[in-house]
This record gives sequence, C-alpha cells and structure tokens, in this order.
Amino acid sequence: MSFTKEMTVKQVLDLNPKTAEVFRKLGMHCLGCPSAVGETVAGAARTHNLDLNLLLQELNGIEYGELSPEAMAEAMPEGAIIQKDKEHFAIVPHLPGGLVDPGTLRRIAEVAEKYGCAAIKLTSAQRLALVGLKKEDVPKAWEDLGMKPGAAHGNRVRNIKFCPGDAFCIRGEQDAINLGMALDARYHGMELPAKMKMAVSGCPRKCTDASSVDIGVVGTATGYMLLVGGCGGIKPRQGRMLAEGLSKEEVLGLVERIVGYFREHGELNERLGNHIVRVGWEAFKEAVLTKEA
Repeated sequence: MSFTKEMTVKQVLDLNPKTAEVFRKLGMHCLGCPSAVGETVAGAARTHNLDLNLLLQELNGIEYGELSPEAMAEAMPEGAIIQKDKEHFAIVPHLPGGLVDPGTLRRIAEVAEKYGCAAIKLTSAQRLALVGLKKEDVPKAWEDLGMKPGAAHGNRVRNIKFCPGDAFCIRGEQDAINLGMALDARYHGMELPAKMKMAVSGCPRKCTDASSVDIGVVGTATGYMLLVGGCGGIKPRQGRMLAEGLSKEEVLGLVERIVGYFREHGELNERLGNHIVRVGWEAFKEAVLTKEA
C-alpha cells in the first residue's frame, strides 16, 4: 500500500517499521514520543519543516523491514517525554485527581532522588512530573515506582482533573471526587481520534477549568451540568452546555455516549469542539442525547 499525508506517523511505523530510518534521516528523531507519532505525516512535515512530497517519496520508496539498530537506539523510552536538551526525559506517574497517599509520595521522592532527577514538577493537570531522567533510567524508574507508564501524550483521554468537591471544600455543591475517579477508571488512556481532556468541578467556580476542556462536569445546587467542546491552548474555546440537572449516573451515561460517538465519528486529530463545529451543534446534540446513540 502507499503511505499518504493523512496517515499518522504511528500508522506508517506500524505498517513498515523500517520507515523510522526515513524519518530519522530527514531530521525527525522523536519517534517514541506519543505526541509526535500521533501527528499526521503532513503535520509532522510542518512541525519539522520537512518537504512533504520528499517525505512521502522516501516513505513509499523504502523496502519493508524491521528497524535498524541505529533507529532502535534512538527510540523513545515508553512513557517518557523528551526534554529541551534532547538527552534527558520526564515521566509523569498517574495520580487520579492529584490524590496521593504518603507512601506513594515518599516512593516518588525516593525514585527521583535515586536517579538524580533535576526536579519534581507539580503540573497544572494535577500530576507530578519527574524531570531530568537519563534514557537508560526511564524503565528502571517506572519499575521502582511500581506503576505503568502514564498516558501523558497522544490521541487518548488524558489525566482527568477533579476538585475536592463537597467532600472537603466549603463551596462544594456536588461530589467531584467519586465522579472524577469513576471517569478516570473508565476513560484514562483510552485511545480516540484525537486527545480528549475531562474535568469535574464541584461548584460553578470551576477551579478545574471544566469550561475549557472537551468534556467538563460542573456541580450545581440542582445536580450536575455537562459542558462539551471546550479547549485551552493557542485558540481557546469555551465549552457549551449540553445538559443540566443531571445525577451522577446520568452524567456517566451521557459521557459514555459522547465518547462512543466521538470514537466512531471523530476525524484524526480533530478535537471534540472542532468536530461539533464541523457537524453542527444540533446534529451533535441529537446524536448524543438519544439513548441509543
């Protein structure tokens, strides 16, 4: 088959691992990074300032085969994010909602100290990033942590943010912790056509940025309100209210329909908000608010 500009780098690599040598030769060295391999070939060409026609010509011209030892040596360790110096890596243990017990916190600190991490970074996504690991130490660090590599990048559901809600916060109007944990257990790491972010806020103050994520849940005096299509980044978009006055069970059911719909109908690298713009608000509502959707 012929490789096209619409295919992702990962699809190309899966079909012919030897194409890694083409990407590497043309200057794309981050082939283990989920965000890089999740890009389309056209997107990768733009990101790395490559000639798209030349890239496609080279990809389609190389024989089928396995990675060379050189390409294997440059592969990114699983669950790692390359740093600015192109020599060190960061890993992000998965801590749902930023909740962590003292034992886990001590273990993270011990691993960071053992492998000489430059920093432990508290992130805006309620995660702890261990920054400055050597490549050969990444798998050992994950093993010592006793955790699977986190889903920090790529076209998948990212870490789900949630606040203390009515369990601890004086302003909390609804349970955010249990709902957030349920969403995290069901969706974290799930592969989708594009990345998806979710957040749960226990009150309308939205301290978890629930109005600027793909699916945001907001606690109110009368139940939960569900917002869709928001995002941050270079072109931020406010989420739009899809439903309100929902119970926890109704939220979980509606999120299930939204995610299922998006898995089937979303286009590659198209965020939920952009998808809604493309198909139209009324068509989207009809699709996901129907019980059988």
